Amino acid sequence: MDLTSDNPFWATRNGLVATYPPLRNDASCEVVVVGAGITGALVAQRLASDGHGVIVIDRRDICTGSTSASTALLQYEIDIPLVELTDIIGREKAELAYRISHESIDDLTKLVLSINADCGLQRKTSIYLADDRKSAKLLADEARARRSIGLDVSYHNEKAVQSDFGLNGVAALSTQQAASCDPYRLAHALLHDATKRGADVYTSRGEE
Repeated sequence: MDLTSDNPFWATRNGLVATYPPLRNDASCEVVVVGAGITGALVAQRLASDGHGVIVIDRRDICTGSTSASTALLQYEIDIPLVELTDIIGREKAELAYRISHESIDDLTKLVLSINADCGLQRKTSIYLADDRKSAKLLADEARARRSIGLDVSYHNEKAVQSDFGLNGVAALSTQQAASCDPYRLAHALLHDATKRGADVYTSRGEE
């Protein structure tokens, strides 16, 4: 399977949603957001909604960087498991990081609804699969750690993995605290909302 192409999926699927002008003259603001992908759009919308003067700049068209090739998966799991993160930064900080990340799925859902973003947001079941006994033991430890702080997670043994999900694996973790959306359209919706709140958005190849 070829996982790369010269045509990023979301930009190809959606086409040109909106354009913004280049920055031709001096401008002033409280905050400059560099980059108009999904991260920059989230930051700009939040700052604008809090009443700050915001300018967003990007050297390309909107969302034509990594956002246009995003997997579109929204998961609360951090790259490092909670058990391992606890060993690195301590229990209090690790648990706080996971709680905030867990809450972010609900927060983003509320934001999408509040700005009426047409981005195909759907709640999903997320599955973390182990394919050997050692990994299964680690998943069991991870499940206990997450449940101890009230996070949504279920542990499935080998039989349950097959019966519940039709997958081949020794064990799995599952959670309902996950979602997917079109990040390209969401970023455009966030920037549109930010401009309604007074933000300015500029690209180097925008409208003349």
